[in-house]
Parts: sequence; C-alpha cells; structure tokens
Amino acid sequence: MVYPVKLESAKTTFKGYVQYQFFADGTFNVSAEVNIPKKVKAVAKVGLQSKMVRSFDQLNWYGLGGVSTYPDRKSGGKFDFWSSTAYDLFDHVMVVPQENSNQSDVRWASATSVEGIGFLVRGSKPINFSAYPYDDVDITRARHMNELDEADFVTVNTDVMIAGLGTATCGPDILPQYVARSGSYKFNITFRPVNFQKRPIFDFVAEKHTTATLLASSAPVINRTPEGLLTVTGDKDAEIYVSVNGEKFKKYKKPLDLSKGGEVVAYSVAKGKLKSLEQSEYFDINKSNWKATADCYYPGREPKYAIDSNPETFWHSDWSDEKLVQPHFVQVDMGEVLAVKGVDYLPRQGQSNGRIAVYDFEVSKDGKNWDKVIKDGTFKNSSERQIKLFDKAVNVRYFKIITKKEVHNNFFSSIAEIGVVL
Repeated sequence: MVYPVKLESAKTTFKGYVQYQFFADGTFNVSAEVNIPKKVKAVAKVGLQSKMVRSFDQLNWYGLGGVSTYPDRKSGGKFDFWSSTAYDLFDHVMVVPQENSNQSDVRWASATSVEGIGFLVRGSKPINFSAYPYDDVDITRARHMNELDEADFVTVNTDVMIAGLGTATCGPDILPQYVARSGSYKFNITFRPVNFQKRPIFDFVAEKHTTATLLASSAPVINRTPEGLLTVTGDKDAEIYVSVNGEKFKKYKKPLDLSKGGEVVAYSVAKGKLKSLEQSEYFDINKSNWKATADCYYPGREPKYAIDSNPETFWHSDWSDEKLVQPHFVQVDMGEVLAVKGVDYLPRQGQSNGRIAVYDFEVSKDGKNWDKVIKDGTFKNSSERQIKLFDKAVNVRYFKIITKKEVHNNFFSSIAEIGVVL
C-alpha cells in the first residue's frame, strides 16, 4: 500500500510517499520518500518515529554506544552490542530537557518488554536510533527536568539523517556537512516481531530481513553547470518532465540554457510506479563574468562573495571601525547590457547581523551616470530570498545597492547574494 502524504505548517508544505508492506509472520516494512522544500534551510532529523506500548522499554542495539553519538560527535562512542532501558538511555542530567541519547551507525535494534516480546528494527542502511519514555511535545515544553512527565508509551526514533550538535554556545555552529538540508530523502525500515523467550536475539538478527522498493519514481536531481546549462537526471527507466518559470511541463531531452536563471520544477514517471515527488530549484542569473566593488569590507568578506552564487558566503562591510557608518554600497558590473526588471536579494544566512532594512537601488549604462530606480526600499528581517520589481524594465550594465539602515540599526551591513531579475 502506497500513500501520498502532506504535512503543512503556517509557512511550509512537506510532501512525500509512505509505503507499507505486511508479511504473514507479522513483519512489516515501511518505505518512504520525503521532499524537504528549498525554503527550509535545515531540519533536526529525517526518519520514522514510532510510539510503542510503555512495556516495550527494554532496548538492545548493535552500533555505537556508551555515550550519545551524533554525526559530528562520534569518536567517543564504541561499536558493540549494547543494552539499556528507555529511561536510562535518556540523559536526565541536563537542566533543560532537550534532544539527546541518539546512537549512530546502528545495524539493528530491538524494543521489547522484560519478557523479551516486542520488535526488532533495522534499516536497509545503518540508522540513528534512540528511545525514551517521553513525548517530544512534552520535552519541548518542559523548562526543567522535574517538569517532564513520563508518557504512557515509549518513543522510538529510527532516523536516516540527524543534524549534528555544533558548538554554537562557545564556538562554530553546526558545520554544513552535518546539517539535514532541503532535498529528497529515502529510507526503508523493517519491524520484525520477536519473542526472546523462544529464541535468542541473535537468531532473529541472523535471519535475512525483508526490504521493499518504494513503488514511486525517484525524484529527479536538478543541477546547473558553471556555463549556465540546466541538467536533470533520474532513474534509468523514467521519463523526466521540466517546467521553467511556470511554463507548461515539457519532456526533458537535453540540457537547457538557464544562464539567465529562473525557477525549475521537475518530476519523473516510470511504468508501474507512481509519479515522483516534484523537485524545485531556483537559480540566479549566471554571474561568472560579474565583478563587484564596495565602499569597504571586512577582510575575508569581500564584495565578490555577494555575487558568487553561494548562499553560505557573504559580503560584510568593515565592522572593525565604528567610524565607517551607514550608508554602504556594493556596485556590480554585469559585463553586458541587460534588460533588468528588478532586484534579487538574499540576506545573510544563519544570523541577522548586517541584514538590510532600508536601501536605495541605482542603475547605469556606463558606470558614471546613475538613475535611482528604488528609493527607500525595504527588506524584511528574514533569511528568505526577496525580489523587488521596478516600475518598468531598464537596459543597464551596472547596478548599485546602497544600504541605508540595518535591521538592528547597526553601523555595518551584509549581503549573501545580490542579483537582478530579467
């Protein structure tokens, strides 16, 4: 049985497929694919959460253990066979209850009663495993450990991806390679009923476990080459359909010119399978020949980082000298005259320092004579891309954004990406 699923919040919609396959011995398999939209910069984890009866609090697993382990904190864990209870696995020493007790690189795990009746859980690949006698909602709400009440069930997490911990309280945030970012994720989890009174745990583990292939086409992968060519790849047996900037979907046959940027949506279809989840990517105009200058910058935060098509880098005005007050500016030479319809601004990601609140935008054909097309424009304090259109298109080669006010009234400014709408 395959079900399309949709999870909605006030600002975001997550779409996916979940497939259930049941077998005569009580084993069941869960295969899933979920698409995390581009506007979501990161999530805590991707996987399956189960709520088992409270008596299934006896845990065994084969993987890292001894301490909590995460993608960026594994070296302290020892790979072995481990046992615990759901209560003891959870770290109760923390002042404020929060995510903890994850066990990484787990090949299999079990959650059973003291009599040994329960489930053996395993993934098609090593998983992250944790279990505790609490509801995540209660963990989030409690401000102190004495406010955290036990639930009448055991929460069991089997995750294919989990974010690292970072050291943001006294050092860097989570490194990019340890963040669960936007994109499509697939996973396959099998639950096997067990009774350790009849057979020891390792007999069940030695059995070949059942897996199933999700009966839906894989979501295609969208990329653009440095030269501006759009490429879309997918399963060998699938046909791919692509829409650019809201146009009608067309069958993808060869790379397309996307040097001027735009919004790309793609899906795939294959015989005997459901249509894949739609994938979408937004690409800036190709900036490889652009050049940027600024009134000032902090070393390592040069204006070139405002046009490098990398949202993780940014230009930052010099914050070491408080005499370098607003306004600041970044000026860009696009190398050719283009018909420009608006400005495309991506604020600094990760934190709000330097984000622009009020700005002017000027354009020029020769870099000497300037026209102001936006006066006292405003941006919201958000990590999201923001587009502001002009009253009419203008033919220009140069543009300049002049920052007049920062969101916290600081004397400095920053820009992750600045571009134009054609």
